[in-house]
Amino acid sequence: IVCGAPNARDAEGGFVAVAPVGAAIEPPPPLSGDKASRPATAPKPLKIKRSKLRGEVSEGMICSLQELGFVSRDGSEDLGAGIWEVPSELVNATGTKPGEPLPANWLDKLNITHWQDARAGFDHLVKDWQEQASLTQVSCLLEWDQQCIMPADAAGERAAQKSLMARVLHQASTSDVYGERLDKFLSNPALNEFERRSVELAKRDFDIASAVDAQLVQRLTELQSRSFGLWAKARSLNKFQIVQPVLTDLVAATQEAARAKQAVLGEQGCLYSNLLSEHVRDLGVDRVAAMFDEFGAHLAPFVKSEEFKAICEARGQSVLESGATGQAFELDKQRATSRYLLEHVFGKSKIGKVRLEESAHPFSIKISPNDA
Repeated sequence: IVCGAPNARDAEGGFVAVAPVGAAIEPPPPLSGDKASRPATAPKPLKIKRSKLRGEVSEGMICSLQELGFVSRDGSEDLGAGIWEVPSELVNATGTKPGEPLPANWLDKLNITHWQDARAGFDHLVKDWQEQASLTQVSCLLEWDQQCIMPADAAGERAAQKSLMARVLHQASTSDVYGERLDKFLSNPALNEFERRSVELAKRDFDIASAVDAQLVQRLTELQSRSFGLWAKARSLNKFQIVQPVLTDLVAATQEAARAKQAVLGEQGCLYSNLLSEHVRDLGVDRVAAMFDEFGAHLAPFVKSEEFKAICEARGQSVLESGATGQAFELDKQRATSRYLLEHVFGKSKIGKVRLEESAHPFSIKISPNDA
């Protein structure tokens, strides 16, 4: 069966409702009492036929709750937005095995009202995530602007803007209302596996963010922005001592934040391990060192190989010679190499979603799924 529903992969390993070829999707009779969550007028039955979808023959259809005749009781949830992941409690209660039809009385085995009540408000949590994502994207835009096109004299204003956005985002992602919503849906049986895992990770992020004071978050962002401006100036003057005062403050603030997160992350000893574990669980300095050792063991011989030299010469580049003499790489060759790598990472069909900019030092940033 060919299925293009957005949550099709999320349902892997679970149960779904399937209408095989020849079946007629017809809503069950209306429920009585407070369980009535069916439309007043049943739609006409849909006869399932063998069809070709996305170039493949599909032998049936995986159904959403809407296609089975259900509607959201309060209108807050789109029951046709994805396939229905059948609760395991229903499968167990009816004794149905995969491939067998559900018994005629299957609705009596499932408390639809209770199931919808358990999910009530989940759309508000999703909206919270969307708003936090938008705030993060605005912050990323400011970062990209600072790195690539900001006039040097605007460094102070950009630092103030970025620190304000950091405080607003921190407030949104640590609010009491948001925390209560996460607690409500943590280990909620009405959610599918993807939704449950999303809540678990969001709860971890909430606890980490809540461990750090909002003023410290704002100060950290401002120091990061100021240090970049001073570093760019120091680089042009070759006087890096002018960065030292703000860099000292930045390191101290970063260590303060890492210590605050220590209780949540469960890391002991090295504060840098705390910072790493915030992004990748259990990624400490020892694992990073081992990764770099392995990478170096493969990279060093390759850079010295005739194969790599042939690749460089074929592309009209002299990377080895430039690296050996310490001369600056030519910008045109940097652009060509970067474009070549991006095309291999993203594919030529998606290269339009990626912008290749010039900056004082290498960096990458993802502003949105269609803008990197």
